[in-house]
Amino acid sequence: MALILVVEDDENNFELLKWDLEDLQHEFLHATNAEDAVRLARENDFDLVLMDITIPPHANEPHNNQPHGLKASTDIRALGQEMAIIAITAHGMEHMKKAVIVAGCNEILEKPFDFNQLSECLSKWLAHYNRF
Repeated sequence: MALILVVEDDENNFELLKWDLEDLQHEFLHATNAEDAVRLARENDFDLVLMDITIPPHANEPHNNQPHGLKASTDIRALGQEMAIIAITAHGMEHMKKAVIVAGCNEILEKPFDFNQLSECLSKWLAHYNRF
């Protein structure tokens, strides 16, 4: 069982991830914005991060489709923790893929993805970092 930080501001998308993670018997904490994601990463020893790329920068700010998840990923990497960061995005364009890697993410899961894709991705990266 892994401890996963789920960074997702869309409640419907979070519910789907929640069900999948529960089925996989992983524990998780949830952040809905970049600021909370970095704070939670600083305060906890997560095994993996699922990072929606287009999240608000702060609590109580509207969603503006900006890639604040990239900055949050960079900030989490700067904490020096050894774990995978998996970008979740519906924007699979080539320039976005490059930006995600530069920000420190290990892989991109493009929405929509299914349970098997999520499960395989988690297994791969948890094993890579010897977290599972």
